Amino acid sequence: MKRSQPEIRVTRNAWGDRVEAWAEGKAVSRIMISRQVIRVGVARLRMAGVGGVWTDKAWRGRGLARRCMDAALPLMRENGSHISMLFGIRDFYHRWGYASVMAEPRAVIRTDIARHAARRLPGWTLALYRPARDLRRALALDARMHGGRPGTQDRTGAPAWQLFRLGSDWGIRARMMVARDPGGVMQGYIVLDRAKDRVGVVELAASSRRVLPLLIRVAVDRSRARRADEITWFLPADHPAVEYLRHWNVAVTTDYYEGAHGMGRIVDLAGTLRAVEPELTRRWRASGFVRSRFTLTVTTDLGSFTLRAAGGRV
Repeated sequence: MKRSQPEIRVTRNAWGDRVEAWAEGKAVSRIMISRQVIRVGVARLRMAGVGGVWTDKAWRGRGLARRCMDAALPLMRENGSHISMLFGIRDFYHRWGYASVMAEPRAVIRTDIARHAARRLPGWTLALYRPARDLRRALALDARMHGGRPGTQDRTGAPAWQLFRLGSDWGIRARMMVARDPGGVMQGYIVLDRAKDRVGVVELAASSRRVLPLLIRVAVDRSRARRADEITWFLPADHPAVEYLRHWNVAVTTDYYEGAHGMGRIVDLAGTLRAVEPELTRRWRASGFVRSRFTLTVTTDLGSFTLRAAGGRV
């Protein structure tokens, strides 16, 4: 018996949208689109995050994921997204204009060496993250340490259940620990993979360099409890924690990918450029050419645009 052609349905939620192919009374293929905000220096971009791509095994090979993606892109534009990002596989997402845009940094240090970088602080405590108590302070520490990094998430206004929960790879959840000073004030946090066979640090923020050894101790204790030989820090090479670990034997690498892993595309060209104007102006003013003028016209498959710089403004 020939199966009927599945129907594409869209379900809207406060956090994002779900695009599904329905057949025989159930969803047989699905794409989730989250709404997030990404920092680009002082600018902010609305980002449509694609995830949860799935097709029922019995329905694979019929182009359902393609149909869901075809329906998802107009939805992103309708929602006012500037850009879209995802973690992709080779030979699939490039069909919709996605290209590799993110490198993957990591620092690896042996557990027996990392212990020399770990310290206790008298009167300080380590505890599990409690959103009701810690969320506001965690967001402040995040903005302080990561606010100027392009590509990081601006979590202001995001649902609490979405935050600080994802690990270093698909399907890996995370656990967050916080450091409190003797007065009970949260001064740092560390987010680690909830994996049994390895120890990975996916995020770390601290109010000062003094807190770093205490947060490193969390990773060392976790690694020793799991009898892991090493700890992997999925942090940029210039992150304060990685710079601190450089006093010991640590291997720092950055992996670049073609057509896979961290991928992205512009959804709204004009909107994206308008949104990043403040950051372009800031960079222009910091350059040695701020007194000069220029006009640059660029033509792309999404359309053309012109950048003009004069009077210290782009």
